[in-house]
Amino acid sequence: MIKEYAIDPELLSNWQNFRYLTEQFGISKGKLIAEYPKRWRKLVYDALTHCKTMEKKRIEERLTLMSKRRDKLSARLCPCQWQDEISWLENAIHEHALHPFDAIISETNPDQLPFVLINETLDEEEPLWQSSTMIEIKRDAALIAKTLSPLLHRSQTLTLIDPHFSPFSERWYRPLIELTTTWHQGIIAKKNQNVALIFHLLGDNPKRSKPDRNGFYQGCQNFVEQLPPNISIHFYRWSETDWSNNIHDRFILTDRGGVQFSIGLDASTNPNETTLITLLEEPIYQSVSQRFDPQNSHYRLVDEIKISLEL
Repeated sequence: MIKEYAIDPELLSNWQNFRYLTEQFGISKGKLIAEYPKRWRKLVYDALTHCKTMEKKRIEERLTLMSKRRDKLSARLCPCQWQDEISWLENAIHEHALHPFDAIISETNPDQLPFVLINETLDEEEPLWQSSTMIEIKRDAALIAKTLSPLLHRSQTLTLIDPHFSPFSERWYRPLIELTTTWHQGIIAKKNQNVALIFHLLGDNPKRSKPDRNGFYQGCQNFVEQLPPNISIHFYRWSETDWSNNIHDRFILTDRGGVQFSIGLDASTNPNETTLITLLEEPIYQSVSQRFDPQNSHYRLVDEIKISLEL
């Protein structure tokens, strides 16, 4: 669902190439630029020596913005190999053998390798260049987490939104544990510090009985011992203030972007039932994030419940 590409820094040494290539990337587009090697951005800057002043400035400003927004660039999750005595392309090919990219984009492909794409011939007919912003998968807890792992591994924050989550049923808390564990295996594992997952759900509803605060907390004891270390979960339980703002949609949001689920975040008891996962465009991502801001929400906050594994 989210692909990672290695791009030769030399390709971005003019504004036309830079603009075309970078506009193809973003979490919402299902494509990320691998920062390979770790000093990839510096290599791009170094490649601008022959640019005119204004062209160089435009590229530098856009590259700085990309670095701040973190929606197009992706630090590699594994240690990178690099040899100064060989070219970037040769290094990328060696790295691909150890930790594969979805493709390498270069100016040339002297060895006619199938995973190396030539910049001048890139088009949407090339399968390796195609990406999908939607995917249909079975409603299996482990599969949901695996599908979203490219996003979860690269994210520092994680927010789940499902109005009907229940701590009393494994079909609800099993996906929560799988998602939390997968998230914990990514970049936050390197920080070795306490982090909190946020979960928004309904705390009262005229049509559905909800447990009180103590009952909900006790229900969470069914799975709290399965949480990874240094992880806590903050449940925000909301009340619908009017029926025009019904809490219905299901989302997973991170600091890098988010996805929407066509059905709940629970696992299905029917092994053949599927859900459609869609990457969120930036305006929708911002709108959903603001909707559940405790300082400016459509809904009234009923209570907040925090759980964590006490070590």
